[in-house]
Amino acid sequence: MTGQAGVLYLGPTVEALGSFLPTVDGVAVVGTVTESTDAALDRLRTGIVDCLVVDTRLPKLDVASFLAAVEESRSDLPVILFQHGDAESNTEDGRYDERLTDADPAAFRQETVRTALADSGALDGATEERRDDGLREVDDWTSIDRWSNLSKQVVETSPVGIAIVVDGRITRVNRHAEEILQFSTDTGCARVTDQLSGRIYDESGQPVSSMEFHFQQILSTGPSVVGYDPDPDRSDGPRHWLLVNGKPLDVGDESALVLIFKDVTELKQHQDELERRQSELDTVVTELKRSNAELEQFAYVASHDLREPLRMVSNYLGLLERRYGDDLDEDARDFIGYAVEGAQRMRRFINDLLKYSRVGRDDDEMTLVDLNDVLDDVRIDLEVRLEEADAELTVAELPVVRGNRHRLEQLFQNLVSNAIKYAGDDPPRIEIGVSLEPERCEITVADNGAGIDPNEQEQAFDLFYTTGRDDSTGIGLALCRKIVQSHGGRIWLNSTPGEGTTVHFTLVREDGEIESADVSAVDVSLPE
Repeated sequence: MTGQAGVLYLGPTVEALGSFLPTVDGVAVVGTVTESTDAALDRLRTGIVDCLVVDTRLPKLDVASFLAAVEESRSDLPVILFQHGDAESNTEDGRYDERLTDADPAAFRQETVRTALADSGALDGATEERRDDGLREVDDWTSIDRWSNLSKQVVETSPVGIAIVVDGRITRVNRHAEEILQFSTDTGCARVTDQLSGRIYDESGQPVSSMEFHFQQILSTGPSVVGYDPDPDRSDGPRHWLLVNGKPLDVGDESALVLIFKDVTELKQHQDELERRQSELDTVVTELKRSNAELEQFAYVASHDLREPLRMVSNYLGLLERRYGDDLDEDARDFIGYAVEGAQRMRRFINDLLKYSRVGRDDDEMTLVDLNDVLDDVRIDLEVRLEEADAELTVAELPVVRGNRHRLEQLFQNLVSNAIKYAGDDPPRIEIGVSLEPERCEITVADNGAGIDPNEQEQAFDLFYTTGRDDSTGIGLALCRKIVQSHGGRIWLNSTPGEGTTVHFTLVREDGEIESADVSAVDVSLPE
């Protein structure tokens, strides 16, 4: 059987202990560290200690007094004094067997401790009788009376309120409970339950009718928050909130439990304020959704109903130009040209607005869509424009995603068209790439075009926002954002003027799930 020897180190750092513990065949040398002289002396009385190392670095350590106490408690115990600096000039009064300094190497320290353990008999069978004495001392320390006194101290000094309930009535509370409940129990606890009657509220703020029932409810449901009012004459609800938990006690035939509670009034107030603000926010969001839905419906109806009058204006302007063009002077023909051009811009605006208002409607069915097939169709649709611009479109191998095929075609067609439209001096070079994640993918559409001014990049996706340098309706990128949002993704861009723009957006892959996206919250207010 492996023996055991104990080394107690009284010092400020646990790291130093290892330099004193020797390795001994057949004996486990166990080290214990403490910074308290009282704890050290208690350990000498109750634990297995065969050698004591005293580190003089310990602040406010009266070495002589401590060594005298050790001599009185364990006169046969080997004591090693560990000093710092010049040992000869730092000699302390008191009984000790060896003196080490911080200049001594660890091997020398360990050999000194091993020798002390051997001299004490800890490395052979001579200590068995003394160990039995130590165990008897431990048994004495854990006697019923001493343990009872210690338990009372723990209860009284606990930072939480503690109450003992027997047969539905509180029979004992600790000091912290008195502070929380704001009354004294010096005259006994017989009236405590009666004093609490009418002062306890459930979490909703309603008075608790039966204290005994409420105690049992805490046992069955676990921790709960209850209201408490120390003023019995008030009737406007609790002023304090307590977090209460309970556990049953085994006391024979009686029904007993221990209640532990803590004042959480400040936390409850913060929670109530948070819930109030959340309710206000929910109301604002609901109103915003309703308002945006009405605006979106207006945009849809207005753009749809304006198409017919605009068609008539365009047709009559064309008829006027064809029938009477030869009879008009140059200014009149210019005026008609301006009107026709304005009607065409208006038609593009209405068509784009109609497309925008239709995104996210109930008829946008979500299926599995192969983006490679989508890009094949986009390339065909834009074939003429790509050739006219001498543009090069490079597409990586793209994944299958969850989405609406028609909307995804709109998305890619808009982004590629923008790259062609806003090309720089060189022929457009457009690259579509992808970065894959388990359930999502990030698509990039990069070009070498004119780029976007840093001051305008945050507004680029706003509805009706234009730079004023072209005849754009300001709906294209806003439409892209709405399509991506309706697919549970997000969209952003990076751009350097003169070098190009990269648009990033995320989509859900075939194994992922599209989270509910609120596309109605996008501002659809019409421009002035």
